[in-house]
Amino acid sequence: WVGRLLKWKCVDTIIRAVGECLNVRRGDSLPEITLDVYGIGPEEMRLKKLAARYGDVIKFHPPVPIDQVRKLMREHDVYVLSSNAYEGWGAVVSEALEEGLKVIGTYEAGSSAAMLPESNLYHAGDWRRLARLIGNDIPRVGIGEWTAKGAARRMLALCGR
Repeated sequence: WVGRLLKWKCVDTIIRAVGECLNVRRGDSLPEITLDVYGIGPEEMRLKKLAARYGDVIKFHPPVPIDQVRKLMREHDVYVLSSNAYEGWGAVVSEALEEGLKVIGTYEAGSSAAMLPESNLYHAGDWRRLARLIGNDIPRVGIGEWTAKGAARRMLALCGR
């Protein structure tokens, strides 16, 4: 996860979900799940305290310059857009898809709701659903599958129109 550590970014949801996956997988031979958090902000101390419950599987890193974010993405497997409705569009979803990551997002953040299939979505704050998504084989979505027209149709359907 990369960004400013703000409450509406819901990074605590990812921390809890990864922690839950860790608890479920203890003793299993399943792949290890870790979380890298890059950034600073007013939520930093609270998030570090929460993460401390789960040992060293959650690592905090200083912020990175914007021109290094895509390189950083390529070094990881999954991107989670955890933001609530304050996110607006969230261009990071298309950036992560372009870099070949598996992407999970919230229904509330515009870009993930418009660009990702239902199988890759959860409601902001629902760490249990996110843990299930992370613990399963996350469907890969290609950026080529997304179109502005399709996104507009999807957004209208989500709004009940």
